[in-house]
Amino acid sequence: MGKINLTKENLINLILDKCKDDFISTKDLIKLIDNAADEHDNISKKKLVKSIKNYHTKTAIKDIYGILEDLIFESLSMVNDERDVCIKLFEGISLDGKYVSEKTKRNNLTGEINFVESKIKPKFNITRSYCDKLNNKQI
Repeated sequence: MGKINLTKENLINLILDKCKDDFISTKDLIKLIDNAADEHDNISKKKLVKSIKNYHTKTAIKDIYGILEDLIFESLSMVNDERDVCIKLFEGISLDGKYVSEKTKRNNLTGEINFVESKIKPKFNITRSYCDKLNNKQI
């Protein structure tokens, strides 16, 4: 079973490929994402949009963020029985999509056997080093 790994740089390149205009370089986009972090390294949609706002109109920024959301959804939708997907959004933070195949389950109370359809199980992961970094940070 293969696994597709999408890193921050891959996502940025995919966003740039989907943008109609070349209005921001990859280097600038990475810099803006990094600058959008607050003192706790949290990056919200609002902060990211505000960080990019100096370069482009609000509509263009919303389009960039919308493209990112669409890419994440499309990537997680690609999960099947042959491959899982890991999207590394930021250093230490990732979204994983895992395929759970169909199966039958027995109800413990009634004894009935039920069919459970296959599904995609999304999971959010934070690395131990990221958590350690958060807990050791002085506020």
